[in-house]
Amino acid sequence: MRSIINHLYWCASSTQDGNSNIMEAKWLSVMNHIRNKHTGHHHLFPKCLHGRYDTVQDERVQWMTAGTQSYEVMYDIMSSKQLISDIRKMSTQHQTSGLESYHSVVNHFAPK
Repeated sequence: MRSIINHLYWCASSTQDGNSNIMEAKWLSVMNHIRNKHTGHHHLFPKCLHGRYDTVQDERVQWMTAGTQSYEVMYDIMSSKQLISDIRKMSTQHQTSGLESYHSVVNHFAPK
């Protein structure tokens, strides 16, 4: 779940011109990414920008398989019209991920 949330923030923050079509293409690329498919997403965003995973890292990840019930449920949620509409309207400059990361660290180390 954390990776998908990070992907959401990345879609907005890495699209500096605010092109909603590119943000949508980046967002939907996650459905390929979770299947360990990193190319052939969309003509506006054809491949992932990250480097190759090393073998150890790749073995730790539990990739989804297209056609399974869990993948189809995930696909329905991630590609819903309402969510896509919201993603197309995200701000490219005013993200709270940095502040959320800071608070996460503070909460982790703060005495209770």
